[in-house]
Amino acid sequence: MHRAAAALRVVAPRVATRVARDARAPSRAAHRVAPASSSAANASTRSWEFRLLYDGACPLCVREVEMLRAKDGGKGNLDLVDIASDDYDAKENAGIEYAEAMKTIHGLDAANNVYTGVEVFEKAYKAVGLGYVYAFTKVPFLLNAANKVYDVWAKYRLNVTSRGSLAEHLAARKARMDGKNCDACEIDFETDGSQCDDGTLYLCETDEEEAKTASK
Repeated sequence: MHRAAAALRVVAPRVATRVARDARAPSRAAHRVAPASSSAANASTRSWEFRLLYDGACPLCVREVEMLRAKDGGKGNLDLVDIASDDYDAKENAGIEYAEAMKTIHGLDAANNVYTGVEVFEKAYKAVGLGYVYAFTKVPFLLNAANKVYDVWAKYRLNVTSRGSLAEHLAARKARMDGKNCDACEIDFETDGSQCDDGTLYLCETDEEEAKTASK
């Protein structure tokens, strides 16, 4: 007992110091509030508690989203927005562009406060009644550790799931959004994820002459 008490007297100050330091560290939650806009003006009319921006082309992401959708049970507490959709509009989502949303997970509350990283999962799960799953995020140093682990996953998730690179996704999306014909220029993840059917690198031009020039 005496030895245990002595050990606690030595360890306790160190733990307290670490917790205090982590508590002072800035959180990534609500890192930005969108400026006044149509989306901000409509914030007061939103019925959902939290909006989750997810990559609808990611099988693992979709599996988790479908689970959350089922848990929500049609209540509408959690709003799910697919950033992979060509209809995705950054202006309706606190100005979060596709490229930014693809780098790490984003979410926003009804007041248009933007969240990133593990805090997004905590808010999303809480909205469907599963807040206890991420209760550990209330402990600062555990949240910081979880965010570091998630950051590694976010950085390599496309490669891990054999979906090419972020640069390839951005190039393909830009081509589609520019209104070019990409029927023969889909990302081929079975090979190296970089070639169109005609051998050009993500070139989706309807003008044959432009295609020949750019492929040289």
